Amino acid sequence: ACHTATNSEAARAELASANIIVSTHGAAKDLLMHYGDMFHLDRVNLLVVDECHYATGGHGYKVILKKFYHRLPQDKRPRVLGLTASPLVNVKKSVTDDALHRMLDQLENTLDSTLACVTGPREDEHEIRNSSDEDDSGASDDDEVEIKLRDKSKKGNGLIPSTAEEC
Repeated sequence: ACHTATNSEAARAELASANIIVSTHGAAKDLLMHYGDMFHLDRVNLLVVDECHYATGGHGYKVILKKFYHRLPQDKRPRVLGLTASPLVNVKKSVTDDALHRMLDQLENTLDSTLACVTGPREDEHEIRNSSDEDDSGASDDDEVEIKLRDKSKKGNGLIPSTAEEC
């Protein structure tokens, strides 16, 4: 897709001036590596990384962040929003709290972000409410969302709940 999108002058000009680019990590890595004249991270405001738990090892996400993002001065870096339902994958039950803490630290450092767990009403818990249940803003008390930031002072992970109900 990158070759096709960057092969013509018109396509290159359009891509160079785009306000929003949606791509796979492979296509983004190719753009950054081979077309730096028209595409570079210092013109990005928000970098959204879906399935960010893969930003480890030699994965494309980690390569992009290491080779392009972290080399920028901090004031030129885009904000990073990493999304995942599972901050760590393939973690064995025998892993120690200290090792788990280091793995989460590494993921936070790679993403230049703080891990957070968002809790709130689940879709299956919603019910049709009549207007008397709502305040003047139209929001119900049941619609509150809680964001738990990772507490790095805790031993262990400080984020991953012990039960599914906690997060």
